[in-house]
Amino acid sequence: MLRIEPSEDGADVFADWTLWPTSDLIFSKVAFSPFRFERDPKLPGHDQALLLLEVYASGIGHGEIEGHPTWIGPNHVHLADLTRRYLKSATAAVVYGAVIPHDAIGYDPGKHPPYISMSAATPVGRLLINAFHAALTRLPSALSKDKETLARGLSTVIRSLLLANDPEVDRKVLRNALALTVRAHIDANLSDAGLGVAKLCKTFGVSRPTLYRIMDELGGVDAYIRSRRLEHCRHSLRLAAPEHGGVKRIARQWGFVDTDRFHRLYKARYGHTPGDDLNRLVEHRPMQRLIPASDKDVVRIFESLLRRP
Repeated sequence: MLRIEPSEDGADVFADWTLWPTSDLIFSKVAFSPFRFERDPKLPGHDQALLLLEVYASGIGHGEIEGHPTWIGPNHVHLADLTRRYLKSATAAVVYGAVIPHDAIGYDPGKHPPYISMSAATPVGRLLINAFHAALTRLPSALSKDKETLARGLSTVIRSLLLANDPEVDRKVLRNALALTVRAHIDANLSDAGLGVAKLCKTFGVSRPTLYRIMDELGGVDAYIRSRRLEHCRHSLRLAAPEHGGVKRIARQWGFVDTDRFHRLYKARYGHTPGDDLNRLVEHRPMQRLIPASDKDVVRIFESLLRRP
């Protein structure tokens, strides 16, 4: 896909990579020494209609795509159209990436820019980076079907961001993408007892009214966090072996500091105590998966990404 050569002739080189392929996207984590990269659509094997999404954990990359200067470093995300001539030089770096077919996100080379770069300091950049990391968090342990769900979820967010830059598309597309990513972030951080409105506003660079508005359909921020924590607690309790202090340990694992309050909330939600689930007789049948089997509603993919602990 890319022609790669050392930045200096005779230099020692190294590269180490991990790939997580799905039916459409290929996710990757790559560590490498200084290299030069070239993508030329005229070369054999370089003519696929692909986009490259990259987030650098360390190092810097810079170059050009059809004469347009490119730059990426930590806390930035970029999206490059690989049907254009693309040249890049990079320092030693650790890079997270995804190769995305044009069709997966509705990318149109005649309509969309060849290169998009955003900083995590901007709301859109932070949104996209968080969505990407939400998917990467689950990939190493995800089942094949769940990997497809993750890939479609990320594609939905990227497509929403691209279309949101189109004046013909309602701005609520961007709000929907933000809502998906906020929910994914919550699900990935339920064990953080300090997770709440203030921390979410700081993480995503949004105001309290904006956060309340995008979470309103789920009953509000606190209600959503509480509901997701209770679901994870119940799942953990029903899998755990009976043990002294097990209820308290699992409650704290999922962010409930006040054990008495946890007991009240749990009984109100499920009609019995958490101890009843911890000490129940385990039936020899498959446990119900917390990730829905249906992928029809891809707009809500990121809401259900991390339902299975």
